[in-house]
Amino acid sequence: MSFSLQVEMSFSLQVGMSFSLQVEMSFSLQVGMSFSLQVGMSFSLQAGMYFSLQVRVRGGGRAAESLPHPSNPAPV
Repeated sequence: MSFSLQVEMSFSLQVGMSFSLQVEMSFSLQVGMSFSLQVGMSFSLQAGMYFSLQVRVRGGGRAAESLPHPSNPAPV
């Protein structure tokens, strides 16, 4: 009698998110004054998850031969 059970499970989730903010400001006067502001912000999020399920069941043919087969009982 041979019997084998194999179970494989994997889960997969992929999320991609990106955020970017860029601000530029410039100010200048004739008297020779200059003002500049530059702000750069970047945000990125990346997550990976994987899921998969596989079930394999294998049974041998001798299992049925070794077990006794009772006769069909009479209906009550």
